[in-house]
Amino acid sequence: MNVGFWAIAVAMVLAALAFVLPPLLRRPRQLDERLAALEQARAAGVLDEAEYTTKREALSPAASAPQSGAQSASRWPVLVLALLLPLAAWLLYDHVGEPRALQPGADVANAGPADAAAPADGAAAPTLEEATSGLAERMRETPDDLGGWMLLGRAYKSMQRFADAREALANAHRIAPDDADVAVEYAEALTLASNSRRIEGEAAALLDRALAQQPTHERGLWLKGIQAYQAGDFAAAAETWERLRGSLPANADVHASLAERIADARARAQLPADAASASPPTSLAPAQADSAGTPGARTEGAPRLLVEVDIAPDLKAKLEPNDVLYVFARAPAGPRMPVAIQRLAASALPLTVTLDDSTSMLPQMTLSSLPEVVVGARVSHSGQAVPQPGDFEVLSAPVRSNRREPLRLLIDRVVE
Repeated sequence: MNVGFWAIAVAMVLAALAFVLPPLLRRPRQLDERLAALEQARAAGVLDEAEYTTKREALSPAASAPQSGAQSASRWPVLVLALLLPLAAWLLYDHVGEPRALQPGADVANAGPADAAAPADGAAAPTLEEATSGLAERMRETPDDLGGWMLLGRAYKSMQRFADAREALANAHRIAPDDADVAVEYAEALTLASNSRRIEGEAAALLDRALAQQPTHERGLWLKGIQAYQAGDFAAAAETWERLRGSLPANADVHASLAERIADARARAQLPADAASASPPTSLAPAQADSAGTPGARTEGAPRLLVEVDIAPDLKAKLEPNDVLYVFARAPAGPRMPVAIQRLAASALPLTVTLDDSTSMLPQMTLSSLPEVVVGARVSHSGQAVPQPGDFEVLSAPVRSNRREPLRLLIDRVVE
């Protein structure tokens, strides 16, 4: 029992009673003054006994009653109130308060409304998968909830369930076809769910409409620059990302990554280096360039992982011509969205890949944003980044994101 809490609670109840009860135990002050005046008049001989009795009775029946009887009659409401006030306080706390906070060691700092019905026996909080499944179930009952579909789509993206994210955000776009935020989210989901990971077709059209409505949309400009880069229009990519940079606050975290992208695009377009961008990027082997990720631009001092990837001989014999190799870095815990990724032809194995901030798809999720990462390599038979049964894979233990020595990975496991 939390003795301190109960001591404070009792003191507060007594203080409340001290304000409420004394006025109820006293007769009205005006009545007392009139009775005192009658007493003085009788004592001075102004009123005889009969007149005194008549006027006293006229003032109040309670005043004419014997004092002990009046006190006895007035005690009942006082006693009832003295009992009901503490009881009402306890019932109110039990209903809207947090009784589990009185239990030693109870962790209710993050308790929400749903916890009020949860057993106080240390039951585990729902996992991301369980919470997402619950939200998906709710959306079947409320199919016109725009915010719910947006939240569900983002949850699926964080879990790398890109096909599910595409379907959820398609519903959001159905509800709000003219909303720029929805259009950009949906375009990104369409791209991530595609085999090529290229921003084209419907995704490109959605981006164009969103930017026509909102020319400074940050995520829209970022993706539009990636679209131009993927198409080989490096001058347009640099110009788009420069527009994005001009719309960002001066202290935005993504400036370094964005400067790398701009410097790389300008160099590839044979444009003069931009003074606001990083120094020209280092060149990489052709195998390191990929349509879905920008190769090798690097700012001095920024994290840069050199990953040497090979595959076990028995698995190499099973490679198919269209197999795709993903080399990626992600957070050791939490969402599995890569903070850096390269998409390559599996037939190029063994090879060396560079992962840095320039190989991120999202400006707010970069290698430099994490002190440690898990690095992985996966051969995908379907071309999808999400692991599928039969894919070949390897995952490292957590490593420092600013690791200088090469990291060697051997793909030797079949995904179940």
